[in-house]
Amino acid sequence: MRHNVDLAQIVATQNEIIKEQSDVIDTLFQQLCQLLPAEELEALPLYAIKHAANLKKEVEDE
Repeated sequence: MRHNVDLAQIVATQNEIIKEQSDVIDTLFQQLCQLLPAEELEALPLYAIKHAANLKKEVEDE
């Protein structure tokens, strides 16, 4: 049995899911930064987090 698949709708839905997950991660990271001392923050993958945030901003600005 074949189902009609609307690929545009699937992509739009996946994009919305990724955006919501990204917003949650941003919020959790901000909360984490408020709770951890500076020495422990240095152990976090800050470069990767900042890079992902910059990519997100580029996409949102388009």
